[in-house]
Amino acid sequence: MECRMQCKMQVKRWRNWSLKAETKTERLVLSQAQHDKYLANFSNLLNDLLKCHKHPGHCPKCPKIHWKKIGTWAYDVAASARGHIMVVGKGKSIWSYLGGRRWKRFPGVARRIALSPDGRPHIINAHSQIWYRHGGRYHKIPGYAMDISYGGRITIIGTNVETYGFGIYQWMGRHWKKLPGSGTQVSVDYHGRPWIVNKYHYIFRWAGRKFIHVPGKAIDIGVGVKGDVWIIGTNHHAYKWTGRGWKNYGGNFRRIDVGPKGPVATAWNHHGVYLLSKQEIK
Repeated sequence: MECRMQCKMQVKRWRNWSLKAETKTERLVLSQAQHDKYLANFSNLLNDLLKCHKHPGHCPKCPKIHWKKIGTWAYDVAASARGHIMVVGKGKSIWSYLGGRRWKRFPGVARRIALSPDGRPHIINAHSQIWYRHGGRYHKIPGYAMDISYGGRITIIGTNVETYGFGIYQWMGRHWKKLPGSGTQVSVDYHGRPWIVNKYHYIFRWAGRKFIHVPGKAIDIGVGVKGDVWIIGTNHHAYKWTGRGWKNYGGNFRRIDVGPKGPVATAWNHHGVYLLSKQEIK
């Protein structure tokens, strides 16, 4: 069982005991030593849970993986095949990563962001409109979207409601091609094959003519240039697809994308951007 879920369940058990202890019978049965033991355990579990929330990967029960903090606030993150990293920050502002913990303000505002292989941003604004940057200015792409990814092709999650989320579309140069299925999050590999997460958190990958179910559940997904697939699980840990299952890399995240240097993720509470180096990926 994952550490945050385990901590929460232990806290819940302690609270249930605390409510029972309100009766006179329980007060007589429980000794002072037992009471002090429960109180100490509860305090330790609560501290572990707070560490998971505030410092991803630093909980004593988390996998011993070092995520390097490179930024302080982000709502969405994107990485390109050549190593560019951009985030959507406060006030929907766009920031470009310069290295270390240095960032530079980039023109425009966005709600979601994706990067072309050469690092050009493709964004969705507050009105769900789609824009891309080229030649020093933004150009509009027809249509509306909830999420966007740029691998071999630009792929979006549209705004038309369907059974398992919203429609899935790929840009063919002049028009959008509808793919079977629906979802809420999308990421595309270098060959233009999308991976999606639907509104029930189930994961699917494109197999040429249809989407095939992949075991596990996620709230976000990112695919790298070499086809390595990462997700943020429903417990907010980062996982890498091994071909047979998901390997846990800890953390406490909301969004993820994958560049040539490894995955980059945003903290669950938005207060941090984290990068995992190749040396930590086994």
